[in-house]
Order: sequence, then C-alpha cells, then structure tokens
Amino acid sequence: MKEITVPVKLHLMPPIEFQNKPSLFTLDEIFSLSDQQKNQFIKFASQSEREDLSKHRVIADYLNQFTEQFNYFGKTNIASVAFNEKQGNCLSLAILTSALAKLNSVEVKFQKVYSAPVYQKTNETVIRGDHVRSQLMDPNYTKEPGKITIFEPAITIDYFPDLGGQLAGAVNHKEFHAMIYSNLAAESYIKSNYNFAYWYAREALIYDEYYAPALNTLALTLIKANAAEEAEKVFLWGSHYGKQPVELLSNYYDRLINQNLLLEAKKINQQLEDIKLPNPFDYIDSAYKYLRQKNYAQAEKMFERAIDIAPYLHQPYSGLALVKFELGYPNKAKRLLEQALEVSNEKASRDRYRTKLKALEIN
Repeated sequence: MKEITVPVKLHLMPPIEFQNKPSLFTLDEIFSLSDQQKNQFIKFASQSEREDLSKHRVIADYLNQFTEQFNYFGKTNIASVAFNEKQGNCLSLAILTSALAKLNSVEVKFQKVYSAPVYQKTNETVIRGDHVRSQLMDPNYTKEPGKITIFEPAITIDYFPDLGGQLAGAVNHKEFHAMIYSNLAAESYIKSNYNFAYWYAREALIYDEYYAPALNTLALTLIKANAAEEAEKVFLWGSHYGKQPVELLSNYYDRLINQNLLLEAKKINQQLEDIKLPNPFDYIDSAYKYLRQKNYAQAEKMFERAIDIAPYLHQPYSGLALVKFELGYPNKAKRLLEQALEVSNEKASRDRYRTKLKALEIN
C-alpha cells in the first residue's frame, strides 16, 4: 500500500446536492433573547429578595427553577427557544446561560466533562455527543496581587451536577461555537436533512477545523450525497489531523471493510488501538464494538484499559464479565459482576447486576 500525502488544509467543493446553501442560524440568532424575554429576566432579578445577591447567583437561581427539564436527549435549542420551552440538551442550557450572562454582565466559561457518551442512531451509523457545562464567574471576585489563584470562585450550571463524570478541561468560545454547529449538523443528519447537515458541519469547522465530530458528520453526509471521493478526502484528513477522532476512525474503518480494502482498514484499526484516549467511555465503546464482532481478545483489552484509567466505573466490569461469560468462564464473569455491583451507585444498574448474578448462580 503506497503512502498517501495528506494536505495540511482541507479543501472541499460542495457536491451538486449541496450547492444551494440553506439559511443557517447565525451566532447572534443562537445567543439572542427577545425584548420580552429580557424583561422577564430583569423583572425576576429586580425582585426585592434578590437585591443583595451577586449577579451570577441571580442567574443561577433563575436557571435552577427548571434545570432538571434539560437532559442528554434533548435537541440543541437556541437561547430564545430554550428560554421559552425550558428544555433541550446540555448545549442548549449552556447557550441560555451564556445569553443570560451577557444580559447581566457576568463572565461565563465552559467545561467539557467526560461522561457516558450519548448516541444518536440512524440505520447503521452512530453519532456521539459530549457533555458541556457552564461556569458563571463571580463578578465581585478580585485577584489578590502576588497570590496564585488555582480556582476562581464560580457557580457551575449543569443539569446533572453529581453525574460523576471526569472534568476534561476548559472549552474556549471558538470550540464552544464549533460544538454548537456540529450538534446542529448531527441532528440534521439524523433527520435526513443532509443539506443542512453538510453546511452546519462546514460552519463548525470555521471555528475549529480539527473538530473531529464535525469532520465525522461531514464525511457521512458526503456519502449520502454519493460524493465518495470527497468523503474519502474528509475521512483521510480527519484521521491525520482530527482531535481524538474516535468516531470518525470507527466509521472510516467500517467503510473500508465494506469496500473490501482490508489493508487500509487494518491500518485504521491500528490507529484506533494506538490512540491514548483520556475518556474511559471511548474504550468501553470500542470494546462493545469488538464484542459485537466476536473479537473477544480485543474487547477484553479495551475493557481492561477503561478499568486502568477509571477503576471506579461499573460499566467496564460488566462488559468484561460478558466477555468472560462468552468465553466460557462463568465464575470469572460472576466475580466481575460483583465488582460492577460494588462500584455502581446507580439503582437501575445495581438491580440489573443482581439479576444477572442470580441467573449465573441458577446456571
């Protein structure tokens, strides 16, 4: 297999199907509130019981009235829709938080959290979303000269603050904008609105050209337009330059296998294995993929890697138990399920593990 030179920049021409660019949400539209909505918040903030509260606390109090109505499986709503409907996904909550922060002159920062990934499924293709939360910075805080500040005082806005995910680090505003447009692209793809999916993915890459989820959706959308050459270009470029391109590599691997390009697929599979994933759920996802392929050795390796970096998670123990059971080691499976039960604090998961343990004892 000859070496292929991958250009530093990704240059694409829209296929015929996508040459009419639709009207997309602008950033102003995404973060804008109507005058009526602004007045509603100002009225809330002006009530006498809040006159002594800091500005960031007022925003938090307002949002806490309906934070639980936001969840993983909601859609990505712009600020005005999220304000009215009081629902959406984590990005919707972050968008609304940002709009209120601007209205109340409060600085807002964003953090990415490693947690159980959320999957949207359409036929054979899976697209994953990440979890983002907002931090409202204390406007009254002043850094003392000569002192090192590790954490500035802030209020975290999240609908599952005790979810138990790992903090992945700060998200700058450009990456946040890329995440919004990438989510809109993925949601359009799920609904088979491929023209919107294509252009929202392209919009995401304006803010972060290496954002792998947008590259992944872009490649999948090009396949739907029968633009195989352009899709290959995106897959190849993303495999070289994308940031943690796990889903992109996984979809690229499947495509190469379907095309019977086994040597190329082997190379991509090796790249997947070599990625040092900071998120244990990426290893868990890969493990289940190998499990579905009955590749038990690789599944076992991936579950064990997840355990190495996150021994407090129950999911890799239960997955590894399934591997051992399939390989004919029920006693090892039982011990692993007991470990999963021990570390899990989720009632539904604990009940499920108890049921499985009883089934193993009966057999």
